Order: sequence, then C-alpha cells, then structure tokens
Amino acid sequence: DSPVTAADLAAHSVLMQELPQVLAVPVLSEETPVGEAVLADPCWLVDPLDGTKEFIAGNDEFVVCIALMNQ
Repeated sequence: DSPVTAADLAAHSVLMQELPQVLAVPVLSEETPVGEAVLADPCWLVDPLDGTKEFIAGNDEFVVCIALMNQ
C-alpha cells in the first residue's frame, strides 16, 4: 500500500531507459507492471524511490536502489 509519486515514475522512466545503455540486460523495477516484469540472469533490479513516504514528508530518508543481479 505504498504511495506512488511523480518522482517514483520519473525515476523509473529514467532508469528503464538509461541502465540498458550501461549494460544491455533487462531492468526489473518495483514500478514495472506485474504482467510486464521479466526476470533474467543477469538483470538490473531497481527501486526507483525507496522511502516514498519519507520523500513525501520532505525529509532525506529515501534512496534510489540499483543492483546488478548476476547468479
């Protein structure tokens, strides 16, 4: 039940577009619709704005999480 803000969606959009240019593997984002999610090995795993409630509250307790997953 976490809120989704314009900042979540904007960060998601940028990461989906830019990360494959760093390394051409799929990106799995928290904001990706369930039916569109693709889990691959390797893949980028991102949470475009972890701590959305804190972001909305105006404090600095939020992060952008990016991981390159490789088994």
